[in-house]
Amino acid sequence: MITYEDARDAAEFHVARDSRPCQVWHRAGEIHPMPNGGWLVFIETEDTDDPADRGSDWHHITPVNAAGFHTLADCPLANLPSVGASQVGPDLADAAGYGEDGYNAFGYDAQGFNRDGYDASGYDADGYDADGYDADGDDRYGRNRDKPDASSLDLADEWSAFSGYNHDAFLDHLREKVADPDEIDDIEFCGNCEEPAWSGDLTRTGRRTDICQSCWDDWYTCEHCDERFPNEDMNSTLDESFICDRCRDRYYSWCSECEGYYPDEYADDHYHDSYAEDCDCESPQPEFAIRNDGSEPLRNDVRVEVVLAEGVISAEGLAAIRDYLREQGMWDLSDDLHALGEQWQTREGNYSKRLSRLAYRSYQAKLTPEILSRVGNIARDHSTNVSVAIEITRDLNQSPDYFYHEGSCWWAGGDADYHESRCAFKTNGGFALRSFNGYGGVSGRAWVMPLRMKDGKLRPTFETLNADAFAVFNGYGNLSGYDPARILAHMAGWTYRKFSNFSCDPMYINSGTYLVAPEPIAEQYDTDGELYLEVSQHSSLYEREREEHSYA
Repeated sequence: MITYEDARDAAEFHVARDSRPCQVWHRAGEIHPMPNGGWLVFIETEDTDDPADRGSDWHHITPVNAAGFHTLADCPLANLPSVGASQVGPDLADAAGYGEDGYNAFGYDAQGFNRDGYDASGYDADGYDADGYDADGDDRYGRNRDKPDASSLDLADEWSAFSGYNHDAFLDHLREKVADPDEIDDIEFCGNCEEPAWSGDLTRTGRRTDICQSCWDDWYTCEHCDERFPNEDMNSTLDESFICDRCRDRYYSWCSECEGYYPDEYADDHYHDSYAEDCDCESPQPEFAIRNDGSEPLRNDVRVEVVLAEGVISAEGLAAIRDYLREQGMWDLSDDLHALGEQWQTREGNYSKRLSRLAYRSYQAKLTPEILSRVGNIARDHSTNVSVAIEITRDLNQSPDYFYHEGSCWWAGGDADYHESRCAFKTNGGFALRSFNGYGGVSGRAWVMPLRMKDGKLRPTFETLNADAFAVFNGYGNLSGYDPARILAHMAGWTYRKFSNFSCDPMYINSGTYLVAPEPIAEQYDTDGELYLEVSQHSSLYEREREEHSYA
């Protein structure tokens, strides 16, 4: 009886035929174990009686017929001549034992797969069985047949039992537990309680966060914007509405006599006789300071001398000249301004004359008198001598003549009545920049609104020392034009730009407004130069900022 080891190593196989010489089969390839037992043997037959029958064949040695086979070393008739005789004709199979359809007698092709595409172990070429699972029980999408669907998880129980409360680690933990790990990608965390929930069960709120149903039920709906907020963001109004902080600041004002908020759209109906005169509300933070050119910060109501050199055009002035020339279509000339230097006057003439010669020499262009006049005005505005005594203050309940303009509309009884402007200015962080002549009299003033960058937008703030920018507007006297912006930029170590449009409703703002800021912020206003703010007349900005942090 032949063994697998014998069949694996033998070069020829003998088939016993009683006392007759054995048939001899010569190996024609590898021995292949078969799934139902035995081995598939590829052979070369040798039939001396009929040479036409010689050729390639195969045979299946099984445990049943193995006794009929032996090797040359074990042949009992080794001294007798042996004959090769094929039991399968060459017309039924090729040399390797495969029929015309590419399958052997056992239904397997040369790669070991049957007509259904499965090997002897029941797996296809990709390693999956007829049910679509691999040996580990995973399907082609990584879903395991022995694990539950993600939808069957009780997320609250899973989260409660999970230690560490790390969101990413928790999600990885769930992926190991479920049949389809990708389904866990639909789990998010409540923006309020931070517990897990299916994304479809979360709802967007007025805080721009998604919260679970339980938190949603505990929050309140603002009766103005119809958004959902927690209790700490809600306010009662005089008309018994329940509104959020955002709507309160944008659409409501505080009445000090009624001690409550009323809608701005009904301001005419909400009227007290005392409003015929100026409101006596005060800045909630009268004590403050601003940066002072590297020296100790300048505190409120302290007078200091500021000197800006004459004759040197500031970087901001040169940028304004460049922008103006580009507006006139002179891009090449605008790129050559560095050749003229920064001085207003040199031996070659003033800046305008030097620019005219540069244009003609380089581009054979003659600049019109209007263009030269405009460039000259810009250069002078940004290079004139400034030497002035200034102070900053939030004591804005003094008479308008203390702020240079006796007929200011920001005071009742002025040229017009916009006294609500001063209330909004005081309660949203604004302060006055005043200048004084040699006799101590007020010679000019400008309003300054500190700004901070929040959510990508500039907004009012009381943080003067740590402000991100200043808006400068409504300048009068010797603090009109660019001068107050140049002074503040010098003190803060920043740059400045002129706004093309600036508003801060409900304040009345004249033309000629400026932004003082670090270059990364200022450069955002090079093209449009627009800033639109909307504040409450009696804002609670200071109280809200004080809750966030303390002031220096």
